[in-house]
Amino acid sequence: MGCGSDHVQKSSRFTPWFRPHSGGEPVPASYQTGNRKHSNMKILPPLTLLLSLVCFLGTNQVYAWNAPGHMVTAIIAYRHLKPQTRSQVDAILVNHPDYTEWVKAYEVNDSLTREAYVFARASVWPDVIRAQKNHPYDHFNWHFVDYPYTPRKPAGKLISPLPQDDILFAFETCHHKLRDPQTSPAEQAVYLSWLLHICGDIHQPLHCLTMVNANYPPPNGDLGGNTFFVRIKQEEPTNLHRIWDGAVEPSNQTISPERLKNLADTIEKQFPPARTKTARAVTDPRAWSAESYQLGVARAYRNGKLKGSHLKEQAPPLPVNYRAAIRKTATRRAALAGYRMAGKLESWLPVAAASSPSIK
Repeated sequence: MGCGSDHVQKSSRFTPWFRPHSGGEPVPASYQTGNRKHSNMKILPPLTLLLSLVCFLGTNQVYAWNAPGHMVTAIIAYRHLKPQTRSQVDAILVNHPDYTEWVKAYEVNDSLTREAYVFARASVWPDVIRAQKNHPYDHFNWHFVDYPYTPRKPAGKLISPLPQDDILFAFETCHHKLRDPQTSPAEQAVYLSWLLHICGDIHQPLHCLTMVNANYPPPNGDLGGNTFFVRIKQEEPTNLHRIWDGAVEPSNQTISPERLKNLADTIEKQFPPARTKTARAVTDPRAWSAESYQLGVARAYRNGKLKGSHLKEQAPPLPVNYRAAIRKTATRRAALAGYRMAGKLESWLPVAAASSPSIK
């Protein structure tokens, strides 16, 4: 989550774990998504296997949420679209560069329609293309905004270090591209995919701040928790960002369509639209990022009281109740991301509307 130069950020914050120089395996061409080596892997049905592979996208890096988290948020949004908007979204995604691949991967099941599955896959796509060198639609800085956080120091006004190249700029760009009648059908689909993705990203608290102190000097800070090392019981050290990425659904579990549906059901039951009415009325992405910043300070870093280390080998243990405590926060954010995603689509589509609504 660095806020320095593009070079600094790319080398320190968003290096996918499956690139050769980071010690992982190359992305399988058939899936174009992250995967681990499995010498004794159980043979799974293609759709379940695909979802289990997709779920590893967030295992070691800054994919917020992890892929199941993004997909379940998209499923919630898809459920809350009006039929006319849903049909339009379906029609737009037919022109996506990866649409054919997604359709081939789909198998008929009782949990997800093909259209819902494609919508969910589209929400993960901006993370997937980061494995592809020099992809024309890979925008590194669009996944986050680095508001600096210094413990025990008043926050002041939240100012983005990169106002022309961050997640807020991404919302503006998607708004323009989706409303512009000159946008090609393929690009419409691409920017729709980006919109689905960043609606999830902006609701993950650690995508909206970076901690700055003596151990984490500016401008990069702790890269949104990526170099804030902690330990879960006696397990190997990990980083705070990774813990939050898996707070909605742990990324090391096999995710079936049924599991995604059930997870969406559970989230909506816990935080139904009626319970989030006031929050859903907030439509400005900048306000969403401020919410995430505040939650990052209070819940992720516990107002500067959470113990961590900039040295991996010295990672201290997390408080016993930490992961259980953040799960409720993460689940509510996922629900809001889904509802607000649906609201954005209702507001910004159709592209043929006579006047363009405010980005808010």
